[in-house]
Amino acid sequence: MTKTRDEIAAAYVSEPWWYDLRGFFILTFAYNSTLWSQVGFFSRNYGARHLELACGTGHLTAEIARRLDGQGRLHVVDKSPGMLGVARAKVSPAPGLDVRFAEGDMEEFLSGQPPASVDLVVIGWAICYSEPE
Repeated sequence: MTKTRDEIAAAYVSEPWWYDLRGFFILTFAYNSTLWSQVGFFSRNYGARHLELACGTGHLTAEIARRLDGQGRLHVVDKSPGMLGVARAKVSPAPGLDVRFAEGDMEEFLSGQPPASVDLVVIGWAICYSEPE
């Protein structure tokens, strides 16, 4: 079943705290046995330029910023200003880490002026909503 962009956007009209709570239970009970090994696997491949699309409330964003340890650049994009606000509050970048948050649709972001080059792209919370061609 294909959903329109408006139907997908309507799924994210609740307050961001609800998604944090839901995310906590998903991460704790569904992915707990593998999540940190997955993050560790990808962090070994981090370069200086990182892009996270559809960051949600920033669970992964904060971990990525921590693992970059004050080195390089982290661009973060989400369609929801509420989600971005919560994500921004979770990130405490070390001096030297350039973190930029942008509100927008990830398809439009990628077709517009995305960062010239990146070493790693994370799309942790959006693949399940992609539309088949």
